Amino acid sequence: MSTGENTVGSKAQSFTSLLGKVLRINPDGTIPTDNPYYNSTSGNFRAIYALGFRNPFRMKIQPGTGKILVNDVGAGTWEEINVLTAGKNYGWPGIEGKRTNQSTPANYQDPAYAYGRSNGCSITGGTFYNPATASFPSQYVGKYFFADY
Repeated sequence: MSTGENTVGSKAQSFTSLLGKVLRINPDGTIPTDNPYYNSTSGNFRAIYALGFRNPFRMKIQPGTGKILVNDVGAGTWEEINVLTAGKNYGWPGIEGKRTNQSTPANYQDPAYAYGRSNGCSITGGTFYNPATASFPSQYVGKYFFADY
């Protein structure tokens, strides 16, 4: 599950907040012991799987591969698509979009794709095109399509 930082950017980098994160829990509500911060945090904070998000509005799992893409709505400059990887830090609030000359937090990961607000304003949806029977040309199979508000 994903959580926005609730307009408090520093929460996205804090291991004592569940805001600005992607959290991973088991279907029964327990926390997987192989979560990346399980042994370095306590209580519900052990559910932190990845951090440094502003507003990870949508996530999608690619059928067959398990690859997860996270659409992160930016503050005012960039929109991002991130490949979710356990333990990675996606940089918010210090970095929005791809890193240029900003200092990076530990385990930093640039977005797979970022676009400026001159091209859109809020990345709100996305899906992988993995149909049982393709209706579009084969070069689109396995590709990720996203929508902007």
